[in-house]
Amino acid sequence: MISIIICSIKDSFFQELKINILNTIGEVDYEIIKIDNLKEKWSIAKAYNFGFEKAKFNNLLFIHEDILFIQENWGEIFINELAKKDIGLIGLAGTSYKSKFPSAFWHVPKDKSCINIIQHYKNKKKELVNYGFNKNEGIVAVDGVFLGLKKSIGVNFDEKINGFHCYDLAISLRILNKGYDIKVIDTILIEHFSIGTTDILFLKNYLKFHKKYKKIIKQNIVSSKELDIYSVEQFIKVCLSNRFFSFHLFIKSFILNPISEINKNYLKMGIVNLIKNK
Repeated sequence: MISIIICSIKDSFFQELKINILNTIGEVDYEIIKIDNLKEKWSIAKAYNFGFEKAKFNNLLFIHEDILFIQENWGEIFINELAKKDIGLIGLAGTSYKSKFPSAFWHVPKDKSCINIIQHYKNKKKELVNYGFNKNEGIVAVDGVFLGLKKSIGVNFDEKINGFHCYDLAISLRILNKGYDIKVIDTILIEHFSIGTTDILFLKNYLKFHKKYKKIIKQNIVSSKELDIYSVEQFIKVCLSNRFFSFHLFIKSFILNPISEINKNYLKMGIVNLIKNK
């Protein structure tokens, strides 16, 4: 009773995950829908919508191929979690706040997020990252590594979101906007073998995303100036590390917190970039 949709670009990862699912999902009916994105070269939103339409079961699970399930008999757990009243989306990592300013879902204080994943890193040992479940309420967005939703609610992925960023934020906000609840669960454990890339493309995509979704964010999330300052400063730190300057972002951040030291540093970098590019 679970349709598992995987957008694949590395067949060795997919094959290992396929065997892992067989060995861990338990006694439930399931299908795996593989989108070969080396061939199709679709955005992840388009790939996932293809899987959405093709799925024969109501319980849909969208997962990255660079994971393995640690939890035994997780299929029944997944179905039961998704069946709970008013639940529209479940994940394994998420946040209870999303700023109207450009920022990723994890650009919030630790007490506003929750996660349960064994995470691998490039330069340090893997670790079980588990926190936030004592305050797991009012979740507004979840990470795309694991997305569970019901086909019957009729909310799919926004294909106007190009590439491989922000699709998870978009589906979270679309489901929230339709009146459903979002939940991060700690009853299923996975191991995740990579960590996201926060490069210039990542930054540009988030800026585009916020232009499109700013109204939905305002309609569904009560704004906090303190949290907005924190979120936008975390995002600007990523901009600084990539030597990427957005005048529009700077103006927004300056209006929000004109005496911020990070705004001064960001403006200095922007001026240096402008001089170099003359």
